[in-house]
Amino acid sequence: MRKTALIFCLLIGFTSFSQESESDKKDSTRLVIGNKVYKIYHKKGAIDKIEVEEKDTTSKKKKDENTEEVKNWKKYGHWGGMDFGYTSILNSNGGNSFQKQSFLENDPSKSFYVSLNLIEHKFPIIGNYVGITTGLGFDWKKLGIKNNLQLNYNADSLWAVKDLSYTYDKNVLRATYINIPLFLEFNTSSNPNKSWFFMAGVVAGMRIGSKFIQTVSDHNNDVNKKINGDYALNPYKLDASLRIGYKHIGLFTNYSLIPMFDTKRVEKAFPLTFGLSWVW
Repeated sequence: MRKTALIFCLLIGFTSFSQESESDKKDSTRLVIGNKVYKIYHKKGAIDKIEVEEKDTTSKKKKDENTEEVKNWKKYGHWGGMDFGYTSILNSNGGNSFQKQSFLENDPSKSFYVSLNLIEHKFPIIGNYVGITTGLGFDWKKLGIKNNLQLNYNADSLWAVKDLSYTYDKNVLRATYINIPLFLEFNTSSNPNKSWFFMAGVVAGMRIGSKFIQTVSDHNNDVNKKINGDYALNPYKLDASLRIGYKHIGLFTNYSLIPMFDTKRVEKAFPLTFGLSWVW
């Protein structure tokens, strides 16, 4: 009866399932059917017992996943993700003081930078180790204005007036840009889970919105102003950019190669931004 059952199992294995067999010992046979492993022990030419175990597919699955991840990494760099940082405004000599328009001496603790980098593609040059990375993203730059100043502008100038009516909890100039990067990217390993990365390049951007925001938290006089306007901001930007990190976490710094404001109305001012990046 046991011999009949064995023959029936073998027929099923050869006709309906993928299988493999090997000899564990001289008196045993290993038969794989689907996710089941059957160990058949022989004794004096007859079947003594049959043991059934689950097939171990964990290592193969992990290997396949790693292979697919490394393969896909050829298409993706370390641009896609989010950046969080601070911005400081520098003059043409690299200092942070301005003679004509002192309101440009922004408060870095209230000058935040956030970018959302939605699309990326890497063109491999040397495998996964060297490539050209580009993509598409957006960023929001907030400049904290000191001393409770109100910004005003016209076709000829940008100036500030001290507001004596309120003490503002938020007093910022916000600009929004759409960006296209171009980086030369280096990676220390062909495995993305073990690689350090370094990127150097430029980020070109076009301003798609800007506004001056003021907020006062006062129970008697609640004020929340949002005034749209160009505020003498340049319509385009070009930043030199460096990025370095390990796996999904890194550091970045951007320095503007062209003035942030229209130099016919505002003296030269160059944003320097730095912070943390998270790569997905």
